[in-house]
Amino acid sequence: MRIRIEKDLLLLNIMVALLVTIITYFPVNILRSFIGLPFVLFMPGYSFVALIFPKKKDLNVFERVALSFCWTIVVSPLVGFLFHFSPWGITLHTNLFYLALIVFIFSAATWYRRLKLPENERFTITLNIPLSGWRKMGALDKALSIFLVFSIFSAVGFMSYTVFYPSEVEEKFSEFYILGRFGKAADYPRELKVGAIAKVTVGIINHEREEISYLVKIRIGGEIIGESWSVTLDDGEKKEQGMAFSVSKVGMQKVEFLLYRTGSIESYRSVYLWLDVKEQQERFTEFYANIDPSELVVNQTAHIKVVIVNHEGEAVQFRLYLLESWIAHTRLTSEYGEDIIEVGDEEEWMGQVSTFLDFDPLYQQTIDVQLWKVGEEVPYKTTTLRFFAQNENRGR
Repeated sequence: MRIRIEKDLLLLNIMVALLVTIITYFPVNILRSFIGLPFVLFMPGYSFVALIFPKKKDLNVFERVALSFCWTIVVSPLVGFLFHFSPWGITLHTNLFYLALIVFIFSAATWYRRLKLPENERFTITLNIPLSGWRKMGALDKALSIFLVFSIFSAVGFMSYTVFYPSEVEEKFSEFYILGRFGKAADYPRELKVGAIAKVTVGIINHEREEISYLVKIRIGGEIIGESWSVTLDDGEKKEQGMAFSVSKVGMQKVEFLLYRTGSIESYRSVYLWLDVKEQQERFTEFYANIDPSELVVNQTAHIKVVIVNHEGEAVQFRLYLLESWIAHTRLTSEYGEDIIEVGDEEEWMGQVSTFLDFDPLYQQTIDVQLWKVGEEVPYKTTTLRFFAQNENRGR
């Protein structure tokens, strides 16, 4: 039996156009996965190989298929690399339209090259399946052939199942985390006086594919302290809750947050932080600084949130400075540099420092947020922020 396909490029471009339409207008569709997989693994490379080898005798079908996969692996990461430095950034739609454009251009060029060739030399997909040879095969060869075909279809079926029904094969788990002062995975309490209250935000996300009841406890030095938090979450649901605690022992203390599933005596997940617990008479200042990633855009103003908590036993006057550096350039700036910030004992000051991001987006930027005590000649505390700023017109 012979299978002959002459309009391979037409079929290829119809599938690409269909995929672009589905993703643009029908983002949730089973055809998106069915066509998208060969699109990202095969189609760009096939159109390129067809352009380079337009003749039938250049390569056989199986060699073309192998080279198509290889060239797609080369082309797709290159597209992502180029768009990373473009004003549009790396998004689903930029990659989709650029790869589709590549397929259309290569297909048009291939059609032109094939048109110049005699019809009998143009490449067409031809598969010869010699059914007559089946009768001549022995019992063992027939069994092996059937097993091979069965294995191929089983593999394709399993892959299709994982693509179309990912929830059925995904791992069941729960996310458990703690957040610092600014609602980020940073700026956790680091120093604390004995008996003083510290606060963090505890979060849970349920990926168990069923409703689960949770219980959160805090353990310090092997003992459960403070109040617990119980919550019931549906699959995919997320909850965050502020939790407070105090420590009664001086020194470095490990504070553990334990997540239990209702009915279990063993903790299911755990996270922890270390605290330097000081005597009541010790003097120190808590200092935190954080920047919103959405504000990290070149040629725009970014606002750095700052928190100062005074445990010095008396009112203290501070100044804030920013030491900004990128490549070999450094500058010292701050709108609070000339302003005195006075914070009373056991009081908290919250504010922000603004800076204009005119750095080169290709290089990492560093901002040292410095806290100075008035009258001292060296910074009292420093928090370092490192980041890459985005291009001004890049989509977020």
